Amino acid sequence: MDKKQVFLVGMCIGLIGLLYFMGNRKYSPTAGEESTTEESSQESDHPIHINFDQLSANLKKKITPTQKDSIEVLEARLEAYKDSSAFHRAAIYAELGSSWEKAQYIELASHYFQQAAVLDSVESRWKEAADKSAFAFRISSDSSMRAHLVEKTVDAYNKTIAFDTSKLDYQIELAATYIDGYGNQGQQVMKGIFMLRDITLKDSTNLKANLMLGQMAIVSAQYDKAIARLQTVISKDPSNAQAYYYLAEAYIGLDEKEKAIEAYKECKKWVKNPTFADQLDKYIEKLLNS
Repeated sequence: MDKKQVFLVGMCIGLIGLLYFMGNRKYSPTAGEESTTEESSQESDHPIHINFDQLSANLKKKITPTQKDSIEVLEARLEAYKDSSAFHRAAIYAELGSSWEKAQYIELASHYFQQAAVLDSVESRWKEAADKSAFAFRISSDSSMRAHLVEKTVDAYNKTIAFDTSKLDYQIELAATYIDGYGNQGQQVMKGIFMLRDITLKDSTNLKANLMLGQMAIVSAQYDKAIARLQTVISKDPSNAQAYYYLAEAYIGLDEKEKAIEAYKECKKWVKNPTFADQLDKYIEKLLNS
């Protein structure tokens, strides 16, 4: 796999998922704000630090008065409980995370979920922190923020895995983070790919791992391998819209238009995003007219 393919692999893992699962987002957390970044290079040997206190202060100017009041009440509680147990402080941090999440500032929210996990270091807290930061880095438009969140996601998933190394879903999410988070760094991407392959050696019909490996096989033009992976997914989950979408892409790679059209039609049956469904109609029409 050459460098261009490695980059495309990293891009493809999250892109369709975001189109499929997400609606429009109202806000960008750092747009028009003063810099809150102390280290901006994703490939730096040093950790990337974000001044979240400053970011919070900046973003309070953009949220509603009710949201601002609610957050400041929680901040006051956090200060009042500064000598309290880590468990109680973690609960407040989690509430802050939820408040910022409701305000649609997901990147800032993920920071507070991370703080909750640091204080109350149990499996459920770290899983929540990992999932929140994983979602956040995939939607972040700020390169420094995204790089910071990728680092935090890797750390959080590793801590989650340490509680139960038998849970393959945790390992799959970590692999996806390496692939999607470090899309321009070949060594990190390959680390994620090898993790997925190891998972399919343990569980040959694992849905998530086969779906991701099918996506990557398309990127590297291994269409037959992609079809085999995706058919494995569909055999276990006949309503998996993403699997049908990528199956269509694989058939297009083999110039099998009729099969591609059928796969797109199956995808449309199960897709929940109207915008994506409309896009599928355009893909079908283009194939019919080509």
